[in-house]
Amino acid sequence: MKTKILVSLIALLAVMAYVQLAGVLAVGDLNVSSIQANVNGVDMGSKTVVNYAGATLVVRTEFVVNQDYSNADSKVRVWIGGKETEASVKDIALTTGTHYEYLVLKVPTDIDSTETVSLYVRVESGSDYQEAEFNLKLQRKTYSVDILSVDYDRTVKAGENLPVTIVLSNDGYRELKNLFAIVSIDELGISKKVYFNDLIINDTCNKCDKEDSAERTVTLKIPTNAKAGEYQMKVEALNSKQSSFVTKVVVVAGSEEESRIVVPVTSKDFTTGDSVTYDVVIVNSGSKVGVYEIVPETTSGLSVSTDTPIVTVAAGSSQTVKVAVKASRDGAYTFAVNVNSDGQLVQRASLTANVDAGNMFSGNVAILTIILAIVFVVLLVVLVVLLTRKPMKSEELEESY
Repeated sequence: MKTKILVSLIALLAVMAYVQLAGVLAVGDLNVSSIQANVNGVDMGSKTVVNYAGATLVVRTEFVVNQDYSNADSKVRVWIGGKETEASVKDIALTTGTHYEYLVLKVPTDIDSTETVSLYVRVESGSDYQEAEFNLKLQRKTYSVDILSVDYDRTVKAGENLPVTIVLSNDGYRELKNLFAIVSIDELGISKKVYFNDLIINDTCNKCDKEDSAERTVTLKIPTNAKAGEYQMKVEALNSKQSSFVTKVVVVAGSEEESRIVVPVTSKDFTTGDSVTYDVVIVNSGSKVGVYEIVPETTSGLSVSTDTPIVTVAAGSSQTVKVAVKASRDGAYTFAVNVNSDGQLVQRASLTANVDAGNMFSGNVAILTIILAIVFVVLLVVLVVLLTRKPMKSEELEESY
């Protein structure tokens, strides 16, 4: 009898030890078992995992589904209990068998290193769930700065200023002295530094004028010749002890956002040999003077030119450029005029020319008729002169004889 009691006691203690190490499985109606968790490569079923404030956790969950729930809305959810953190959620199809799911979770920065929190893993299907709890020990690094926020306008025009507001916080155990922040866009070759002074640790300087977080604003000057597109902006916080950084995306709008090309008449009809002009209006709606290059595209059988290849347009005004076109043969032509600024295409103006050769033929006949008439008159005059001079020559010969 005593032996049976001893065996039962040992078995009970073993079960209790497993529950303590592997997690506490919450009661639910979902037929799921053996929920396990692995954080950043460390199995949570065998020890209390230690991680730092602000760290990113890769949580590998493993569980066995004993009944098919593939027709229901099912999820895996992980979160840190007792902290104001958002849960990481993943939609899955719960079919029978063993499942392995990976989720990413952000550790809070405002933690108390003296406490042990719980990491929860929950498998849900509809209103039913099974849940497991694991011990998680959080701590702070000796020196750690957190870039809490980076505020800026995501889109900026070339040539304008870009204000960037940065908030830094000391999340370590020791004071951060002589802290700087550097904002840079390497592709544009611009960088700006701002001084944050010293940041103390939380709740250690109640009667002094120092803070554990601070806000600063830096202004980046976007080059006027910056090409339109997306650029990586790097925000780095650093001092002699440590550094951290984040990257953001900045969209630069080039000169094409400030200029418009207007062509009042895009198609004209004329005759071979004639010359016509098209009006190309350049509108500069920006805040600075614009210099534009007019580049006509060459087309076989068509001569396209302008007497003002370089045009300067004041801010908020417009200017008209004359483009001369002449055709050497009839036909329908499609051609274009490119307007560039700072080596970038502002706009391509497409134009059409319908050339007719019929009128030219009639004009040539008339010209030929006039030429023939003049030749005839000249010949007639020469003939008359010759006829009048022959008798005179005969008389002179007789007298001489």
